[in-house]
Amino acid sequence: RALGEGAVLAVLAGQDPAQEREVGQEGHVRLATGRKHGFLDLAPGARFDAVWASFSLQHAPRAALPAILAHVAGTLRPGGRLCLGVHEGTETLRDRLGRLYCHHTEAGMTALLRAAGLAVTEASFEDDTGYDGRPIRCMTLTAAKPRGTTGGWE
Repeated sequence: RALGEGAVLAVLAGQDPAQEREVGQEGHVRLATGRKHGFLDLAPGARFDAVWASFSLQHAPRAALPAILAHVAGTLRPGGRLCLGVHEGTETLRDRLGRLYCHHTEAGMTALLRAAGLAVTEASFEDDTGYDGRPIRCMTLTAAKPRGTTGGWE
């Protein structure tokens, strides 16, 4: 579906699909379709100023991440930004709740983002505790699509 100018599409990974919202300029909230969406469901030709992937892509299988990042980069307008949070490290594991986690290093994620046509502009780190009680190191990267490029599928 098409989003109006100034609209925000919020896809909440791991949440009840009924909680997905579309927020318009006037601040009204409209429930989305009720089906679970993934990043690869973003339609070719969609043009976003920003995509916020807060600790969702770390649950994607490591081998799938390059294609997902290239797809997301293709949905960004020139100058658009991706804010991406993941757990830092090198492990691929399932937590005590059974969820898949693929941890990434700053260098490795920077290389994946560069291959997708994005340049890291900011990095921050924070020690925290995961939902299963394990200590974790959180990494948040902001990457930008260069102005004057389309990237992705074009």
